Amino acid sequence: MTWGLALGGGGPVGMAWEIGVLRALEDAGLPPAGEADVIVGTSAGSMLGAWLRRGRSLADLEAHLRSGEPLPGRALSLESADERRLYAEALRLWARPATMTEEQAAQVGEVAARVTRQDPARLSSFEAEFGSDWPDGRLLVITSRVHDGARCAWESGDGEPLHRAIAGSCTVPGQSAPLELGGDLHIDGGVWSSTNADLLGGCGVENALALSPMAGAMGLGRAQAGRLTGETETLGAIGVEALGITPGEGFREARIDLLDGSRAADALALGRDAGESHVGRMRDLVGVKYSD
Repeated sequence: MTWGLALGGGGPVGMAWEIGVLRALEDAGLPPAGEADVIVGTSAGSMLGAWLRRGRSLADLEAHLRSGEPLPGRALSLESADERRLYAEALRLWARPATMTEEQAAQVGEVAARVTRQDPARLSSFEAEFGSDWPDGRLLVITSRVHDGARCAWESGDGEPLHRAIAGSCTVPGQSAPLELGGDLHIDGGVWSSTNADLLGGCGVENALALSPMAGAMGLGRAQAGRLTGETETLGAIGVEALGITPGEGFREARIDLLDGSRAADALALGRDAGESHVGRMRDLVGVKYSD
């Protein structure tokens, strides 16, 4: 069976949770995540997807996060009251709808476009880590176009270097200035959804796994959980069997902030628990029997 993997955004802690889930599944004998027929990566999930496509092991990525070494693309701190106000306004608009539309995403983009402070070091850090060349295997990197709110999926052959697509997908509205891709300004693909798993429906896969750490976060969590539910229902309606995994109440109960890298170890443990609880369902999804 063919299967697709949607890796959601959620900063360093969200990525740690996803790595925990995937390690638990891999340790149970399931196919490695990097072997998925299609990977859709949004925000931090686009970084994880690129690393997996390039063969970087989950153990190595876990060690990286446990070390406390920052991920590429850390945004500048919000220094002024105006910058903090714009960020808060972008988050308010971002979290409002359970289902995002182009009109609503464009409203987020309008706020994001007011951020003009440039940070060349941020883009350079993505280039140093990922380079321009796309990896083997299909990888879609998701952004939201500022002027009209359109959701865009970038992949090899679209003419944009890998590191720029990832940087665009990780451009949090109100926190970093939008990035030009294909002649237009773009921001974080998580504006549409932390997972964008419904895009797998047009990729020819039979089954799909979507990981959404933001659906367990505070603030944006309720909207993201609703969007993931809608995406799995959309996939099911066209015959793609989909499994969505979230942290549930784990992040809320542990008061985990997705941007607090010091909580990576806690997120990894919660991810392992979530992965272990879905091993049986995932075995059914990929249609292969494995011994315990």
